[in-house]
Amino acid sequence: MRKRILSVLLVLLMLFLILLYSLPAEAAEKYPVRKMRVTCYTYPEGSITASGCEVREGIVAAKKDWMDALVVLYDMDMNFIGYFEVKDTGFGIDKNGDGIGSIQEGTSIDVFRDDLDRCREWVKTYGDYCYVQIITNAEG
Repeated sequence: MRKRILSVLLVLLMLFLILLYSLPAEAAEKYPVRKMRVTCYTYPEGSITASGCEVREGIVAAKKDWMDALVVLYDMDMNFIGYFEVKDTGFGIDKNGDGIGSIQEGTSIDVFRDDLDRCREWVKTYGDYCYVQIITNAEG
């Protein structure tokens, strides 16, 4: 009797572990996480972001749909740069004359740096492009 109970408990434990193991894979298929290559600009001045908070290190300006998202930035070699909050929006550059800027299109971001020297340091270290990965978003 004792062996039968242990066998049933072991089977239930295995089923539970299989269920837990399969959940992240299903979520990853349903909500794919991708890294997007974007033009990366820096800005050294500002006072209040589009979200109403004060500008500070760790904030990026990005597409309005990304507002309040947490994003990860990577350099062009896919090395981790850091986590940033999308607390600001902007226009970017209208590259094709359609009246929509590159930030609004989601093809560029602006990273806040607290002074011009830190902006130059960013460009020297990471260049003009990076990869952005949205890891949380207010929409879901």
